[in-house]
Amino acid sequence: MSRRFGGILGLLLAIVLVIAPAVSGQGPVSPTADAPRAPAGRTSHRLIVELDSPPLVARLAGAATQIDVRSASAQDYLDALSAEQEMFVATLQAALPTAQVATFLNEHGQPEEARYRVTLNGMAVDPGDVDPAVARRALERLPGVRAVYLDYAYTPTLYSSTEVIGAPAVWEALGGQEAAGAGIKIASMDGGLHKDAPMFDGTGYQYPSGYPKGLTENTNGKIIASRVYFRPWDPPAPGDDNPWPGELGTPHGTHTGSIAAGDVVTASYLGIEFPNMSGVAPKAYLMSYRVFYQSVSVVGSL
Repeated sequence: MSRRFGGILGLLLAIVLVIAPAVSGQGPVSPTADAPRAPAGRTSHRLIVELDSPPLVARLAGAATQIDVRSASAQDYLDALSAEQEMFVATLQAALPTAQVATFLNEHGQPEEARYRVTLNGMAVDPGDVDPAVARRALERLPGVRAVYLDYAYTPTLYSSTEVIGAPAVWEALGGQEAAGAGIKIASMDGGLHKDAPMFDGTGYQYPSGYPKGLTENTNGKIIASRVYFRPWDPPAPGDDNPWPGELGTPHGTHTGSIAAGDVVTASYLGIEFPNMSGVAPKAYLMSYRVFYQSVSVVGSL
């Protein structure tokens, strides 16, 4: 695939996944930022803290067209960011003794800290017994803090199609619909993908080097990684604690994953057949990161 057409395909995929943005807003909350405020009840108790040093991708931007996070230079910088984060955590605990780095439950039911270094240098903070508004002001005053963000709730929604964005013309230029997207890896951060969905059939696929990852019972060669991120304070409802949606879970991840990289299939709806339906990049790999689920409090947002 040429770089030019690969870029076009990536742009089309970006358009189709954001043509109807989630019902939410996001913006920094800092003393100098006139940030939009979320509607009442649309934020969690957590706060997202961005630290001063740039994340990995910003530090290495311009050095190469692709960033190898396993390289010695990348690992050295990630270690430096980890050290900066540890210094902040010590300062955080001194200023707000009940606050801590927020956690999520992964696909094995184990807690992991919500820290970020690659595209954002920061972490999610649980203020403990401190009011979030009070905690936000305290966090903004700590050394090394660049900005503090509200943890907004996102609700999945999408309306689009490959025809709307002109994908067939790009397929033709790439040598055909079935080959489009070969070798590309697409991360689905949504309601989870299911390996048995017809558009995710793994027949004919081989795992790329370093895969599968996560819970391998939900990988099949088309889906090459499967992880979950369950909120400890609002865990999944019974039957929905899987790497894929249960009977009460949202089908949105499978829907958007199919739009992004669904294999070519013939679908039938109300007795009408729709041949040659596919996603934007039918031959691409998919990675399932489940962040939306039906929770015990009957909340499906993130």
